[in-house]
Amino acid sequence: LEKRRRLLGDNHPDTLVSINNMGVLLDKLGKLAEPEPYYREAMEGGRRLSGDDDLNSLNTMMSLSSLLEARGEHAEAVELMAASERTVREKFTAGGNRQLGIFLTALGRARTNVGDYETAQSNLTEAFTVLGGVGDATDEDRRESLNCLVKLYERWNAAEPALREPSIQGAFGERSFLRRRQLAALEHLPGRVVVVMARHPNERAGRQIACRRRARASHERKEDEHD
Repeated sequence: LEKRRRLLGDNHPDTLVSINNMGVLLDKLGKLAEPEPYYREAMEGGRRLSGDDDLNSLNTMMSLSSLLEARGEHAEAVELMAASERTVREKFTAGGNRQLGIFLTALGRARTNVGDYETAQSNLTEAFTVLGGVGDATDEDRRESLNCLVKLYERWNAAEPALREPSIQGAFGERSFLRRRQLAALEHLPGRVVVVMARHPNERAGRQIACRRRARASHERKEDEHD
């Protein structure tokens, strides 16, 4: 790295790659206090050279946001990612890119950790839909977005007990305002979410969604027969 700084200068693309790689190395070694200056230098240098939509700079931004989350600096991670959200969407949306889904998962997770539950829900449901529609997304990508969704609802329900309505009873027991809001959001996700959630600790939500869908399908069949 120092040799490239001397020979090529601090702002040469090859130097910036080496700076980023030094941050990655320190990050992998678990030295959480040390990678940030390298990540920031590489990210800002790439933006100066190639603009805000520079791919290397966006990847470095994601590495930095992950580092901030690992250090418990969730508000800083949200601020960093939110400032780049529009650029990420413009860069990756056209091809339904896996990177957009990964970015939205990370942003939703960070927003959950700062208590911005409604915006986190929007990010995470979109992330799961995006990852379900691109061929290069892995099962691990989808599991992570789903796990983040479940953790969001667990945190949300725990954080807002005043919104629970103990008098409301359903086929699966007591339900809250937040539970109904959760189900309404999850009903818009692909059908395989129901199968996954039925095997997840949040299985009650999966069963309720499946019950709703069966009832709706039965109603639609009866209407078709009547017509």
